[in-house]
Amino acid sequence: MKNGKFDYMKFAAHILSKRTDESISFRAMAEKAGVSISTCHRAEAAGGGLTVDNVIAICNWLDMTVQYFLTPKPAKNGKGKKGARKG
Repeated sequence: MKNGKFDYMKFAAHILSKRTDESISFRAMAEKAGVSISTCHRAEAAGGGLTVDNVIAICNWLDMTVQYFLTPKPAKNGKGKKGARKG
């Protein structure tokens, strides 16, 4: 499977779920994940603008891989030509 874009909405949902389950603040999350409080806010708001290092740190805090949040690239038709048909 080839990877496409990072799914910020899915990422945000998992962050909110873990923060809710653990009843922790953004400050506590930031301390545990090793990122800033503003990074936690942006991540949970699915706002993007996160560095790769921040995404990795938050994924580690979530105990999940970055790969989990990558959406698959759409398959190409035929031999990779737009609108190509088999047959």
